[in-house]
Amino acid sequence: MIELWVRDEYGQASIIDRSDDYGSLMKKALDKLEDENFDNALTAEETEKNWSCYMPVSVDVDGDQIVSDHLYSGSSSPGRYDFLDVSDSDALGRIPVDSLSIKMLVGLVDGNHVYVKDHKKKLVNKLDSESLRLKSFLFFKDK
Repeated sequence: MIELWVRDEYGQASIIDRSDDYGSLMKKALDKLEDENFDNALTAEETEKNWSCYMPVSVDVDGDQIVSDHLYSGSSSPGRYDFLDVSDSDALGRIPVDSLSIKMLVGLVDGNHVYVKDHKKKLVNKLDSESLRLKSFLFFKDK
């Protein structure tokens, strides 16, 4: 059983959903990102600057494709951040963030992934980026 959680900009966490179906949880996560970031009157360009919620995602070596078997699980111990490896549903594993290429997803626009960019319009690929400060984020827990 995996749970989808959100932690808001004040540090309060709440559960959104739980399921054994990782695909349905990912869809729920994308829906939550869309609700938080795109269900407003902002243009696509404005949304890139005015988003409020993100989800760290693992990407392939080229940085083009999201690795769907990796779900960001947050902090497993002080200073250590992991992704759950759900490729084998019978034996979930943990992968340290430092060993992966990651991006911060804010949603989909016209079928294209939109990722967090900093003030220099450079993609954010570190969890300690100033651009992520005071933002909500989604994560998954193994239960």
